[in-house]
Amino acid sequence: MRAPGGAGFFIPLFLVQFLSWGAMFALWVFALPHIRLALHLQEPDALRLVGLGLALYAALGAFVNFALPAGYRAMGMMRTHALALTLSGAGLMLVARADSAFWLLSGYALTGLGWASISTTPYALVSERVTDGRYSRAMARFNFSVVLPQITVALALGWLVEVVAPSTAILVGAGAMWLAAVLTLLFSLEV
Repeated sequence: MRAPGGAGFFIPLFLVQFLSWGAMFALWVFALPHIRLALHLQEPDALRLVGLGLALYAALGAFVNFALPAGYRAMGMMRTHALALTLSGAGLMLVARADSAFWLLSGYALTGLGWASISTTPYALVSERVTDGRYSRAMARFNFSVVLPQITVALALGWLVEVVAPSTAILVGAGAMWLAAVLTLLFSLEV
């Protein structure tokens, strides 16, 4: 049996966060150039569409946060999180392959469903398992799972976008999100 707050818990959760935040960061950074090219838009129109997509996913994410406790009760935290990551991966795939504003915004909507869990569930899991008064320290370390993927995406995916296309970074993000979902399910079998 693993210790409640030990490395056996934090390392897999850190990896899931690293992948899911990296995927989101790929969307945030590379959506504008992708949308300009994919939908043949001028920058002001592409900016408006990105803004609308971000508003949609943020609003849906905020509302879905209220439904997460019901998902936790029905399926458990880890399975609920895996489902949310799977939906978010599908959303990223739709964004990367969108050829119209409808499909693009549909992708953003699905991504928002995942965003609710990405920004809530892992932190709930950490707070549930750190019971010895070291919550602040544990959270400070865990926050590296948010910072490191941003640095990695910024350094690693930029050259890929230059060589291939901006959609490639978002496709990599979809794959990372689905891998995070699989790892979450595997991890749920052990905790």
